[in-house]
Parts: sequence; C-alpha cells; structure tokens
Amino acid sequence: MCSRREAERWIADGRVRVNGDVERTPSRWIDPAHDRVVVDDRRVGDETPRVVLAFHKPKGVVTTRSDPAGRPTVYDALGDATATAAVLPHLLAAHGITDAEQLEPFYVR
Repeated sequence: MCSRREAERWIADGRVRVNGDVERTPSRWIDPAHDRVVVDDRRVGDETPRVVLAFHKPKGVVTTRSDPAGRPTVYDALGDATATAAVLPHLLAAHGITDAEQLEPFYVR
C-alpha cells in the first residue's frame, strides 16, 4: 500500500482510522484479525494467511530489499526462493537490524 514513512504522514494528516477512531500514533500495535483499519474511507488489509520464516542473517549481509552500496542483502542470500512463487507464494518483507556486521535472526513475514 505504501512505505512506512508515507504511512506516518497519512497518520499525521488524520487519514487513518482504527476501529472508527482517527489514529495519531504510528507505533500503535493492531491485530489484523480484530482491528479494522481504514485509510481515506477505504478498508486496508486482507485475509491472506501469513507465514513467518526465521533466517539467521550471515555477517556482511544487510536486511534490505536492495542496497545502493552493492552489499549482499538477505534476499540475495535466499536466492531463487524469493522469486519462485511455488516455493514462497507470499510477499516477503524483511524485519530486523539492517547492520551488515550484526549477526541476527531475520524474520520474513
């Protein structure tokens, strides 16, 4: 739908409602199964089941879709799995520390 920064602007502009109330806190946790989120009077979200994968990010790899500096990303480390719908039929979204030198779990949702 939009980037995190764009969502923060929408919230600041009062365009986002959660359960009928204007939301002013970008960091609010919602439960997609129970909370109704609306932007500009249009409901957002879907009923798609989610799959969470944990990937131990190797040192030297950054947690981002692409890196302007050309460093390897977690998507590069996953290889063809990110491009093959038969293997991972869900949209991959990286969550974690972006630091290339930090060893960490990488969660894909």
